[in-house]
Amino acid sequence: MSGTIVWTGTAAQRRLQELGLNIAQVDEAIRAGVNARRSNNDFEPRSAPGLKDWIARVGELRRRVVAEAGWRYADPRNVPLVYEAHKSRALGVLLGDQNTGDARSKTGPRSKYPKGAVVAEATAQGTGQPTLDLDLTRSSNRGHLDIEDLAAMDVWFLVTYPLDVGDEFMVRREVSLADPISPDRHITSWRQRLVFPPLRFAPIVMPGGPEDPDQIDVYVRALQSGAALG
Repeated sequence: MSGTIVWTGTAAQRRLQELGLNIAQVDEAIRAGVNARRSNNDFEPRSAPGLKDWIARVGELRRRVVAEAGWRYADPRNVPLVYEAHKSRALGVLLGDQNTGDARSKTGPRSKYPKGAVVAEATAQGTGQPTLDLDLTRSSNRGHLDIEDLAAMDVWFLVTYPLDVGDEFMVRREVSLADPISPDRHITSWRQRLVFPPLRFAPIVMPGGPEDPDQIDVYVRALQSGAALG
């Protein structure tokens, strides 16, 4: 998207710190996901490595940000977010495409799978009236997001793109602020992008199945629809 502000290098790290975050939180979340990805066996579904990666990445990111930055966390309609206590900004995770982590890309990353209605509301920035009723489970360690809070926030994403490159496993990464999502519910444009060099690991065999729960959910819905038609 033209007009997107892109930070790289030390400028990207400074901008991240202005948000109340730091690069170590991002890196440790990615490492946790990669380590979880390695623990699989042939009896598990093909989607298991990506799903384990996503669970660990979300969990470690939220754990560190809550502990170190004093943010809170909530799961509006099962969308896992961590958010600043004054509700000015939130952070989620997102699987991107080959443009992830590429500061030269004119468009930036595109979400690999369509996002749900909660993400649409979160990125709307007041362009429409919220229509969802968020009924969140409360506890002493969990925050709460009303619809109005979510629609007014700046919603950032840790965007990652894993791939095998020769004899290593690489995760491209950026922390970016989304524009409102497109009609097909993909996130395709960004207001700000904080682009960091990729993290490199020992090789991992990438699965042929889906990489995150959004695509898994699509498969489940398709199966349910097929059963209903039968």
